[in-house]
Amino acid sequence: MAFFLAAAGARGQDRVITAGELEAAGVARLSEIASLLDNWASFSVEGYSRDFSVGGLTPLGASAWALFVDGVPVDLRVLGMQDINSLPIALTEIDRVELYEQPTIIAGRFVPAGALDIRMRTPDERLAVRAHVFGGNESGDPGPFRYTALASPNIDRIGPTFQGSLSSAGSRWFVRVQGKADEHHATDERIRERVLTLYRGIKAPRLILGTMRAEAGRHSPRGWSTAFGSASCLSGLWFFDPLGLELPAVHEFLQAGMTGGRMLSSALGLRWAATVTRSDFRVRSNPAGHDGWTDDRRFRGHVVVSAPQAEAGISTDVVYTSFKGESERTSLTQLRAYVNAHHRTDSAVKVSGSLVVDWVDVELSYAAIAGIEAALRPELTITATGTASRRHPAQEQNFWYRVRKGYVPPSSVGIAPLGESAAAHMLTADLKASLRLSETVRFLLAGGWRDFRGGTLVRMSPRYDEATTGFITPTSLHAGVPGRTARLGVTVEGTLRERLAARLYYGFLRSYSPREVFHEGWLNQPARRASATVRYAAAGRLTLFARIHSVGRSHWAVYDNAADASGGLYVSRIPSAHLLDVTVTKSLWEHRMVATVSLRNVLNRAHRAHPAGAVTYMALHLGVRILLRRPARGREETE
Repeated sequence: MAFFLAAAGARGQDRVITAGELEAAGVARLSEIASLLDNWASFSVEGYSRDFSVGGLTPLGASAWALFVDGVPVDLRVLGMQDINSLPIALTEIDRVELYEQPTIIAGRFVPAGALDIRMRTPDERLAVRAHVFGGNESGDPGPFRYTALASPNIDRIGPTFQGSLSSAGSRWFVRVQGKADEHHATDERIRERVLTLYRGIKAPRLILGTMRAEAGRHSPRGWSTAFGSASCLSGLWFFDPLGLELPAVHEFLQAGMTGGRMLSSALGLRWAATVTRSDFRVRSNPAGHDGWTDDRRFRGHVVVSAPQAEAGISTDVVYTSFKGESERTSLTQLRAYVNAHHRTDSAVKVSGSLVVDWVDVELSYAAIAGIEAALRPELTITATGTASRRHPAQEQNFWYRVRKGYVPPSSVGIAPLGESAAAHMLTADLKASLRLSETVRFLLAGGWRDFRGGTLVRMSPRYDEATTGFITPTSLHAGVPGRTARLGVTVEGTLRERLAARLYYGFLRSYSPREVFHEGWLNQPARRASATVRYAAAGRLTLFARIHSVGRSHWAVYDNAADASGGLYVSRIPSAHLLDVTVTKSLWEHRMVATVSLRNVLNRAHRAHPAGAVTYMALHLGVRILLRRPARGREETE
């Protein structure tokens, strides 16, 4: 069962984006992190929510990637989409974002399709207030004011967005409250016409988000503990693929939990975490009469014992799900045990391996990771990683699993029946080479191969519905589809001068399979991606940031018929695009205030990331961050 072949760094992140990089790039929403990712394909329909696929690990739109906050899993999925903007975290409190771009283990949990782990800063001031206000305007868009007395020709594509925090800390404790309020106007004509079919009254479609999080923690030389509670409410639109229209709905998310750790001895430690979440999704009243709701309640907990070269742990997930009524409630209990270890044979070679075993739905699943890291020269390091896994359909807990368990979508369109789907098997291999060209410049070469067996793929074949300008979307589920993907990525990064940093990337992805449904799942991902990022810290606390990313053409083959019938309203072949973003950041008042001016899509190329999605043009974004603080006793205030 175990496949121990490679895994140095199996638990280490592949890249880290710091808070300084987020600020320099003018990031205003968590979904905008996508603009800084190299090996991640993404799409958005309305320009607000965004979904990802990492390095050929899943088809674009499968939403199998995982989201964590300080190592604690957070599942925000609704109708197959995980909206990272709904995460109750303010940008002002992010310390860094850790990227996992290959199968790995996080907090004892196997993550097969990549992950984002958002690490929050630890408050260390007696009192601190942080605030961030952002807004934007897209040139040439008709805008929400077209439908009001203001009759303005433009649109606030971003916001206004307000977020911030209030925190206080002592020598061994901290408390913090943070929140955000956001809104978005989805006024692209394609979306507006589809939404008017379901909205009551003549109005511009709008998404409104509110979040709040409170936490308190204690720490000492021997241990730490943190308790938190958070809530978010998004009233907006969900593009529901089988329906082919946006559903006006409300998603409420609640989470509470506790995490901690303690040193049992000089060589032995203990960590634990427990969380309770509730995710409630309700379709709002609409003329078409579509209704429905889901109510998910989850308990998650894990305990880990760690030593200098090994750790082991156990965890459990208990899930209760209701579809429209208590009579349709389903439950699932998943038990998990894992162990990982590493050993450095000498100063140049390190080997490691991990094994996770799950008991779910009276079946065993597993994931094994192992490998080797070798420093062949002081400036050259080679890392090889391999994984093997067997995953039960219940472990994904995605929308299509719930359909098979009895959920009836709010749509009259049929879903082709499917018998018992087989477990998904996956083998992967990754090879990385890191070569330091100088003290400040590094060359990275990364290749990956993935082999998929079993599992279930979804095929939707949208047909254009002229009455609603939406789609009629028959859906079929395909079990046991085999296929392989291969990718190659090249990166050069470093500091060219004292104040100038740059990063260049080129990536290539290819899929192979005897089944057409497998190819269609990956053809909508651009085969080629390239980017160039430059950050210059000028004198006078002025920072210039520029990034151009080139996205290759893609073909959403299932939309071919709908594109032909719509007369150009929709497309199935999305051409390549070169998107240039430029941001200027100025620090004022001894860095207590930071003003940001950004131009997105400076080349003003009409671009869309989904056949049914909005077209975006050049946009101007303005932001201000404010920090007011009282340093802790004994600490001098630093800039």
